[in-house]
Amino acid sequence: MIIAVFGSNMIERAGLGWDITLHLCRRIIAGEDVGEISERDADYQDALVKLCMQQPNLENMPCHAILRGRNEIVQHVKAFQHLINAFVTDKQSLSEDLIKETHRILTKGTPIIQDGSPNVAPEAYGGTYRTVIVGAGSSNFTVPKYVPTNTKEMCDNLEKEVVTAEKGGATDPFSLAAKYSLEFVQIHPFQDGNGRICRMILNAILCRSAGVIIPIGEKGEERSEYIEIKKRACELPRRDPIAQPARRFHGPRGQVLASTHPGRERHAVCSPRL
Repeated sequence: MIIAVFGSNMIERAGLGWDITLHLCRRIIAGEDVGEISERDADYQDALVKLCMQQPNLENMPCHAILRGRNEIVQHVKAFQHLINAFVTDKQSLSEDLIKETHRILTKGTPIIQDGSPNVAPEAYGGTYRTVIVGAGSSNFTVPKYVPTNTKEMCDNLEKEVVTAEKGGATDPFSLAAKYSLEFVQIHPFQDGNGRICRMILNAILCRSAGVIIPIGEKGEERSEYIEIKKRACELPRRDPIAQPARRFHGPRGQVLASTHPGRERHAVCSPRL
């Protein structure tokens, strides 16, 4: 899970370095309350010094950017835990409410910074479907008025496939995970944070269906390959056989990753409760 959080943040240029990510995630997963750091805190400078000791290149980064990166790590692992506990451990459906709450946790304390426009407070977009049109390159995502309908349809269809699979139906977990993580991206229901939520959904499905979590994006070449595959896949119309381009990375590619780092198991086996 920790490598998955780190890689996903790296894809989005969020968070901080590996050492800080590892340190914070281990504490949170162990049940420790790491708390927030604010410029108003008495131990604010001490906290910054500790972070810079763990990652020396932070000395050249603005203090507010360091605090934002730390918060992005903390909230990411908390959101991931929430989704895994609900969908995998408690066998809840991947409902709209669960996705919204996971997104709200992820974005807590992280405003959207927009050049030339006022920042968007996390309370204004976290866990709330977007009301603005968004796109990326040549990819056009679902227009806002159809986001609720399309998201509900996606959740309902996934639930049907999960029920069928758990009753003994023949289902490829990698294709299932790739299909719905990509469909989520094509809908793009939130104003920000869709990429990280999409990879949480992918790994939650894999964890429930196959008992594994596959980190994506730890290395630069992985990030480039993943982004290119997602870009090509998102250019396909919705309802096309979208799983294939993504499955090339999430399925067999995951198996390659497991053998390219001797001494480190890249397929993290899901624990009963994270």
